[in-house]
Amino acid sequence: MSRRADPQRLRRAFSQNLRAARAARGWTQEKLAEHSGLSLVFINRVENGVQAISIDSLQLVSDALGLAAGALLAESDADSP
Repeated sequence: MSRRADPQRLRRAFSQNLRAARAARGWTQEKLAEHSGLSLVFINRVENGVQAISIDSLQLVSDALGLAAGALLAESDADSP
C-alpha cells in the first residue's frame, strides 16, 4: 500500500536533515547562507519549517552542502507513521 503524501511531514524531515547536515559541517546558518547565495532569514525560516523551499533553492542548498538534493528530502523511519 502506498503512503499518502504529507507535505508537513516532508517539510519536517527536510528541516531536520538540513539542520543535521549543516551542523555536521560545523556551519552556522549564516555560513550556509553565504555558500548557497540565499539569505540568512530564508535559511532560518526553511530550517525551522516556517517556509517551504523551491526546487531551485533546494538545489542551491544541497550543492553548498555537497549533498544530493534527495538526501535532504529523505524521511527516516522515525518520521513514518
